[in-house]
Amino acid sequence: APVAPLAGMAASWSRRSDPGWETIAGTARAGLELLLRRTVAVLATVIPLLALAGWYLGQSPALWLLPCLTFTASTLLLGGRIGVARAAALLGGGWLVVVVAPALVTARLPVLVKPAGLPGWLAAAVVVTALAVLRADDHRRSRSWN
Repeated sequence: APVAPLAGMAASWSRRSDPGWETIAGTARAGLELLLRRTVAVLATVIPLLALAGWYLGQSPALWLLPCLTFTASTLLLGGRIGVARAAALLGGGWLVVVVAPALVTARLPVLVKPAGLPGWLAAAVVVTALAVLRADDHRRSRSWN
């Protein structure tokens, strides 16, 4: 669940998947504002699906919402430097290697996805979001469109 929006973010901010990329890239609002609008559209699509899955499994929304928002903000932060699609792939792949693979091997949930990990996710979400806001100018350059 935490990395569910990353694929949508990568697709919505990619030269290859956006037929109007050249037109949009030349407009004054092509930077962070457009990225945030597209990110909100992705989250508006993904979060209700995650809420239904969490409700069905009897899981607290905080267990997936805070990590989801942390990964989204991290993608925005890192995407200004290496490109949104690359940042999404890097963070999603990292989640698979660090959390999913060991959980499959050991058949135990890591602390990152247990209620004990929520304070850490909250702190990470606040810090990464603040850094993303401070680094908003990184998305004014074409590098973030990679």
